[in-house]
Amino acid sequence: MVKSKTLPVFFCFFFLLAGNLRAVCDGGKCTDPNEYPAYLDSLNKTLISLNNAKFSLSNQIKIIDIQTYQTQLKIHQTEQFIINLQKEISDLTSKIGQLDISLNDLTAVYIKQVNQNYRLKKKIPILGILLSGNFNSFFEQYKYLSLIQGNIQNTLLEMETTRSNMDTQKRVKSEKQQELTKLEASLQNQKKDLNNQKSAKSSLLLATRNDETRYQNMLKQAQNEMEAIERILVGSGQEEEVKTVSKGEKIASVIQGVSCSSSGTHLHFMVKTGNIAQSPFSRLKSGVTFQDNSNGDAFNPSGSWDWPIRERIDFNQGYGKTWSIAHTWVGRIYSFHNGIDIASNSSAEVYSSHEGKLYRGKINAGSCTLKYVRVQDKDDPSLSTLYLHVNYF
Repeated sequence: MVKSKTLPVFFCFFFLLAGNLRAVCDGGKCTDPNEYPAYLDSLNKTLISLNNAKFSLSNQIKIIDIQTYQTQLKIHQTEQFIINLQKEISDLTSKIGQLDISLNDLTAVYIKQVNQNYRLKKKIPILGILLSGNFNSFFEQYKYLSLIQGNIQNTLLEMETTRSNMDTQKRVKSEKQQELTKLEASLQNQKKDLNNQKSAKSSLLLATRNDETRYQNMLKQAQNEMEAIERILVGSGQEEEVKTVSKGEKIASVIQGVSCSSSGTHLHFMVKTGNIAQSPFSRLKSGVTFQDNSNGDAFNPSGSWDWPIRERIDFNQGYGKTWSIAHTWVGRIYSFHNGIDIASNSSAEVYSSHEGKLYRGKINAGSCTLKYVRVQDKDDPSLSTLYLHVNYF
């Protein structure tokens, strides 16, 4: 067994990198959350260089470590945004409270002024004053009455301004609270990503035993599988028509454990129209019980077909740009997952999701033969489902 001797070199590289970054943000924590983008961009440039470098175990571990470090930085950034938002919300709560007190005080002043205005109006018998000729008294009281009415108008204006300010502050506070909720959810996802990245590194080291030869064999096996699946999609597999099957009929069983181009028990399920892969979720029905082992790949079935395996569904990898492609070594081999990887925790049996013709197929995948079955749809011959890593039933 040949052990990799490049890890100590990487740790030196990583600490040098971290040292350079500390010159920008002390210890990986910037004083201003808005400083992080440039900080993270410098790591992205390093990742691009590593991804363009030779496919080696040491480089892959560097990539995982830098991705992990990036996630830690994003966590620090999000935590700072949360702290700042919490302070802003607290300040807004205080301002709203003060404005509420001011509005209550102004309301009390307004009521007092209205009462004064009412009482004074009753004391000014205008016709009597005009008949008696006591104009001085009348004008003095009228002047005071006008002053009170002017004060009432000013108080109303102040009340309206205060109420408007309070409504604005409440709206801003509501927006900040919504933003805070999103940030808190983002923080939880980032912490989950961090744990998954650490787990991915541990799994890689466990699978390879820190051995470059084992790692290269894993890459080769994945490469062989990808090429075999691409050939199956275009109809290059050796196929034999078996019979017509109905929806829900048993057609195969999932191989248990390691098999050709598979490191563990799972069904690679694909849907294709012509030679083009489609999302299986566009056909499979929703409402199934499942456990997400994919680290958050989209699980959005919206069709009417039954699932090819019994519940509970262990959902290991989704369709398209998956978490594994972005964060693990499989991204070295393919950039798009053309099916879904699933397993059943209750049965190894595989069932046809729709009615059609059953074909048994096989294709060379490097030094082994990859077996699969295909069901061609009864109503649409261009539509087929493919079931890989199975034994014929």
